Amino acid sequence: MRKVFFWLLLIITIFSFIGCKAQPVDIQEEVNNINKVGEQAQQKEIFTETQTENTENVETIIEETPTETVVETPVETVEERPSYFENIEDKILFTGDSEGNRIFPNSWYKDDINPKGEALKPEEMQRSLELMIKSQKKYFEDVLWDNLTRTHVLSYLEFYGVEYGGVNSPELGLVYLVNRGELYGYDDFDLEMKFNSEFSTVLLKRNLSKMDELGFKGLNPFGFEYLGSGVQAIKEGKDSLELNPELHKIGFLNEYAQSTFVNDFNSFAIYLFMGDKQFWQVYDIYPIIKAKTDLVLDFYHNLNPGFTYDYFRGFCETKN
Repeated sequence: MRKVFFWLLLIITIFSFIGCKAQPVDIQEEVNNINKVGEQAQQKEIFTETQTENTENVETIIEETPTETVVETPVETVEERPSYFENIEDKILFTGDSEGNRIFPNSWYKDDINPKGEALKPEEMQRSLELMIKSQKKYFEDVLWDNLTRTHVLSYLEFYGVEYGGVNSPELGLVYLVNRGELYGYDDFDLEMKFNSEFSTVLLKRNLSKMDELGFKGLNPFGFEYLGSGVQAIKEGKDSLELNPELHKIGFLNEYAQSTFVNDFNSFAIYLFMGDKQFWQVYDIYPIIKAKTDLVLDFYHNLNPGFTYDYFRGFCETKN
């Protein structure tokens, strides 16, 4: 048996040798093949890098995707700061925009934006001051110091030739609101709600890493996409701010909340600070509303540990 195996092995070896001689290796061809493989690998690496760059560029230019604003850490500690409400007249302003008194960020003074802001009527100044102080005192002072530079209450706002009820600048911590008086529908509830809306946008964009955005969006219906902007919501007639039980079932407080992630977030933030009993009834009934609210609560708790469930729910008891 061993002899048979030996002869078979010998025959295979001989034929292998003959086969190798019959097909000589072309060294140059092998070198070319190696170079070709190297070039393909390099091209693949370059393509991958380019693909990554393109992806980053696409993510950068997507509208309505909030990006966290880089904010310098204040030099003074919380203990060293005076009360935010000292010299409050320097932080809540009623003067209009003019050549000698620019109230908007420099980058807004462009022909296409063409910002306009008219001074608040004298008879509305005291009410506006008291209401802004009341609204802002619901926030802890370190949150105000770090995120709210000034609040401007005006009688008229216009950008791009369109009238606005409120705007904000997250980068500079600025909030702008319109108050034309109670006779025109600008009552205390309306003004406080608008302040909370604009300021919550500032807080979100300056502290986006503290918000579980993916978890929040993950509670939306499968395949749901926001409309893209508040303007689009208005065009489609989906801009109502009224609490809507049918929308509560799928996790939205009102129609306008379906316009963008920021407006969806704001719809919850507004009610947390308003002490609205109807909102908390909705919270207790609808599971998805509760889940979204809890994520917004976590965001504010990350800003300051004093923002708790009991803290916000307590506004219902203290509401006049």
